[in-house]
Amino acid sequence: MITRQPTSDERAFLDALLSRSFDGVEALRIQWADALVRSSCECGCGSIGFVFDGEVSPSAASSPLPVEGEILDDDGEVVGGIIVLLRDGVLDDVDVHSFTDGPLPFPTLASIRWSE
Repeated sequence: MITRQPTSDERAFLDALLSRSFDGVEALRIQWADALVRSSCECGCGSIGFVFDGEVSPSAASSPLPVEGEILDDDGEVVGGIIVLLRDGVLDDVDVHSFTDGPLPFPTLASIRWSE
C-alpha cells in the first residue's frame, strides 16, 4: 500500500467539507490533520482511502457523512458524486463515483455542488 500526502484538490475538498457543522465534525477535523491517503479503487477513479499512523479518536458522525457533493462537468451537468465514509467513527474513504461510463478523477472544488 503506497501512502502519500493529500493533493491540493483532495485537501481543498476535505477542508471545505469539514468546515461545515454537523455532529462529530470536530473529531474528524483532528483526524484529517494527521491523515495520509492512498488510492482506494482499481477502476481508475479518484477515490482515496485514509491512512493513520497510530491511534485515532473516533467521531460520533454518521457514515456516510451528512454532507456530500455532486460532480459537475464543464457545462454544469451532474456527471458523478462524492461522499465520505467512516469506519467505526474514523475517516475511511472518499468515494468518487461516476454516473457516466468512465471513471472520474478526484474533482476540483469548483466542480462540486454541495448537498446537505
